[in-house]
Amino acid sequence: MGDSNRRHVILIIFLVVGSFVFSNAIFIIFPNVFDILNIRLNDQLYKLRYKIKGPEEVWNGGQENDIPLITLVELDDRGYDKLEELKAIYGDRFFEADIINILNEADVSGIAYDTVFATEKEQSLIDATSKAKSVYFPLVLAPIDTSAQPLQEDEKVLRENLWNIKITRSGNPIQAKIYYSTHPELVQVAKGIGHINFDPDIDGIFRRVPLIIRHDGSYFPTISLLIAADYLGVKPLQIEVTFGKHILFKNAQFPDGTKRDIKIPIDDQGRTIINFAGNWLDVFRHISFVDVLDVLEDEDLLEILRDEIKDNLVIVADVSSRGKDFGATPLENFYPLSSVHANILNSILTINFIDDLDPWQKLSINILIIVIICVAAIKTGALVFSAITLLIFVLFIGFVLWLFLYTNTLTAILQPAIGIVLSFIFVNLYSYLKEEQEKAFLYQTFESYFAPSVMNKILKNPKTLESSERKVLTVLFSDISGFTAWSSTREPEEIHSTLNEYFSDMARIVFKYEGTIDKYMGDGMLAFFGDPIEYDDHALRAVKTAIDMQQKARELKKKWKEQGRLQIEMRIGINTGPVVVGNMGSENRVDYTVLGSEVNLAQRLEANAPLEGILISKSVYEELKIEEEKDKNKTKDIKTSLFGNINLKGITEEIEVYEVEVPELDKEPD
Repeated sequence: MGDSNRRHVILIIFLVVGSFVFSNAIFIIFPNVFDILNIRLNDQLYKLRYKIKGPEEVWNGGQENDIPLITLVELDDRGYDKLEELKAIYGDRFFEADIINILNEADVSGIAYDTVFATEKEQSLIDATSKAKSVYFPLVLAPIDTSAQPLQEDEKVLRENLWNIKITRSGNPIQAKIYYSTHPELVQVAKGIGHINFDPDIDGIFRRVPLIIRHDGSYFPTISLLIAADYLGVKPLQIEVTFGKHILFKNAQFPDGTKRDIKIPIDDQGRTIINFAGNWLDVFRHISFVDVLDVLEDEDLLEILRDEIKDNLVIVADVSSRGKDFGATPLENFYPLSSVHANILNSILTINFIDDLDPWQKLSINILIIVIICVAAIKTGALVFSAITLLIFVLFIGFVLWLFLYTNTLTAILQPAIGIVLSFIFVNLYSYLKEEQEKAFLYQTFESYFAPSVMNKILKNPKTLESSERKVLTVLFSDISGFTAWSSTREPEEIHSTLNEYFSDMARIVFKYEGTIDKYMGDGMLAFFGDPIEYDDHALRAVKTAIDMQQKARELKKKWKEQGRLQIEMRIGINTGPVVVGNMGSENRVDYTVLGSEVNLAQRLEANAPLEGILISKSVYEELKIEEEKDKNKTKDIKTSLFGNINLKGITEEIEVYEVEVPELDKEPD
């Protein structure tokens, strides 16, 4: 080999290796940019897996059926309204104790609370917990290097719940002090306590949970790990921790009598990657907090509940807007964080974890790619080299997809991908320079920028009023049918312009009849009539608004058909009844809105309305009749017909509903 060829080979190797070194160096130099990009790319793998394979396996006790044995009992916004009604019946009653008693009588296997009862010394709650013998409560820890002061003294009873486990390889575990926890009297009668600490990554998305946190030389397990250990009969002495590798459950005993070791992957800090089984509502069983309390009024419901959740592991949590316990996850931007415990618990019981390749494995992949690219660059011309490099890139992406979809293993995507791209660029650039001898020109024309930007600006102008009150108003709820499916195949710009045009037209109609737009929810809209401007004919105005909206939607449908855009079809539901209206926000954030079961009824009516149709409740129909008696001219263009008696979700009895006829659009003259 001559000196020229030797220099050529050395330079090729230098360029390829340098590309990969540089691709890794920029992650060190600009971690807040490229690390976010890398993990965001990994997030797409979750979405792709969910789209291709559907939800992950959910723990069903090893039975052949697909009935999940993990249940979330959740207190939502509707539940708060119902609790107010129950308080009026039962007085100052601690319903959490009732929940525990009912779940215990339903023969569940365990009850875990995501709520910290730091100050509660309610005897009924203590008695219920003691009787159940299967209740777990949480505690919250704070980093030892923070100035956060504990809200409760570090009681001895809390330390008794620490795990003394065997550490086979030390790492860098998270160390913390007790910040606040469930009251010691409750802890004494509980099955156990575990921490509920987990923080988002640097981009604000929740992906990992510390399974164990060090405290005073021992470890607090996360509440989901604690439940799993008890459920599988694993004592702390049967647990080994190898930081950077796994937490080992020795001889875990499953309900069918089988025993096996379980290795739960963790990083050097004791964190595991959350294997989200699917979207929030798609996988686990969800039961409303207040639906469980219905047993208080009808004991026959207990048997139904027992048949549904017997032997279940139950997590009780607040998922209301008041609880504000929501965060972004790889699958959903608005996800109740209490369900993270269910996902961790499910991963352990189904032995279905997300793991990350070891550093040496990632290095091996990089070296293999470097060798192939170097050989191709040295042995082939620019065109063949480009084709081989493109093939390597495609094969690498395919390998990443296969690795996650079929082995639940993540690896770094961006570093090798950037290295391949940079190798392609640098080697081809070098070849061009070598062949054309026009370094100056090529140096001026070659530019490489890596400045991705992800910025969503949400503009909010809440209207502040002095008070909130209960009023009889008319609520209108509209929604576009099939919009989600349509938008999944469209560019963001088209979705944005379509919604803007649609909502602009609909808003003008609402304002024409002096209605108030409460909020936009994706492609849905909630409006109400009769406040803050009061008028007696709010039901009539709402119906006229709905008719105009449907007619406008048909105009848009015709217009957009000619443009090859969304063939819009809308449903509308309208209900009149007492609601709470006013500022429901705080000092820093206000939200002028309506709340109550009558709002939910309007939404249920919308969901049951025919395409391009309008459903109204009997109360709206009766209001129209009142307006007709006052002035027939006001209602002469409104025609209604009995739609029938229907069952609506969340409403026990059938309700009588009516359909409003939408007049055909006037034909344009020839």
